[in-house]
Amino acid sequence: MIRLVVYMINQLTAAQIQPSATLGLDLQILRMGTGLDMQVFTLGPEDGMPVLFLHGMLEGVAVLRHLEDVLSAAGLRVVAPIRPGYGQSDQCRKMPVLETFLAHTQELLSRVELQRPVVLGHLAGGFHGHVLCHRIPEKLSGMLALGAVAPVRSRLQLADMAPRQKIVAFTARYLPSFLPTILRAGVAQIDSMDVQNFMGGLYPDGSHDHAVIMRLEIASLIQAGYRLSVHQGHFGFLGDAPYMVRDWSDLLTCERPPPIVYLMGAEDHVNRPHAVRAGFEGIEGIALHEVPKAGQLMFYEHPQLVIAALRELYEAAN
Repeated sequence: MIRLVVYMINQLTAAQIQPSATLGLDLQILRMGTGLDMQVFTLGPEDGMPVLFLHGMLEGVAVLRHLEDVLSAAGLRVVAPIRPGYGQSDQCRKMPVLETFLAHTQELLSRVELQRPVVLGHLAGGFHGHVLCHRIPEKLSGMLALGAVAPVRSRLQLADMAPRQKIVAFTARYLPSFLPTILRAGVAQIDSMDVQNFMGGLYPDGSHDHAVIMRLEIASLIQAGYRLSVHQGHFGFLGDAPYMVRDWSDLLTCERPPPIVYLMGAEDHVNRPHAVRAGFEGIEGIALHEVPKAGQLMFYEHPQLVIAALRELYEAAN
């Protein structure tokens, strides 16, 4: 049955569309020391409070476009590197993806003179930010993670996800050879006129986040973010997926990392607060705060809450 499903999915082909890879934000393409190009978005005043934004797996930097004026007015200097395989950042064909991105990010901090920024780990970017805090603690003021994944220590953490995310998560964990096929099917849907249905599967009618999308009128912007993420196809997702479904607490090796704070939306249907708490059970040095009346799209809905938390982390460290 699984082979039949995979065969049927393989018949899907992406429309020949060149998806947007800019979203209208200021960007650079930097050649890094690894020899790979990395796409980097920036916004805000040069002398603003430094923030390193690490994007999620789907809508990329769409939230920065939505909040560009708000973040700039708050005096934040935001630098957002794009991981290998996403957007216009080169794929890693021979080098480990995680290690490559960590090396790129450390190099970026030096090149753009971003001094002791607060890391803002958005969704899947929270994983990368958490590991980065343990890798270079002296160069960061801390991390604020929004709707981010915790180490997956139990099958129950995967089973508790929303249906679409659950399919991808179980495939990545137990049938990794089929993962490219599943991801290609998703990319084909994003690149076609069916992107609205794809989005509806992530944020179904009746969910908190669906109401947020309708109220803020951000559906088209988020879909543009999807297209940025899949500019090269499914390769970026392949680099992230293995870590999203395993226990990565072995990567947290620093005895004294900078402060790390997780904000968890009470209505988040993917990374549910109780599952995040279970993933971090027994791991010290992490503050977990549940935000009522918020879901996965917390940053879109409550930007001032996020800005205040970022400022508190930065000022406490500096």
